[in-house]
Amino acid sequence: MRLLSWTANRLSAMLKQKGGAFMQNWALPEINYALCDRCGRCVEGCPTGAVDMTAQGPIIARPDDCTYCAQCDALCPQGAITCTYEIVWEAKSE
Repeated sequence: MRLLSWTANRLSAMLKQKGGAFMQNWALPEINYALCDRCGRCVEGCPTGAVDMTAQGPIIARPDDCTYCAQCDALCPQGAITCTYEIVWEAKSE
């Protein structure tokens, strides 16, 4: 798993700079449809409602709402959803 380490201020500045489309152009959970059994746990468990279910399986229907919390990854019993990046918040040095 790749490790990205940003301070809260740097991440906030990047979000503002990209005009809200930051997550859409950077990192979203990856879905392996070959493993997905369409149980819907990812849809039910998404705290922001970014995930929808289609006939083919789940999709990140509202990428701007995805906070990359990895809840969908944790809830998927088949391991079909993975969050490739780990976001780590550093303590602000004073």
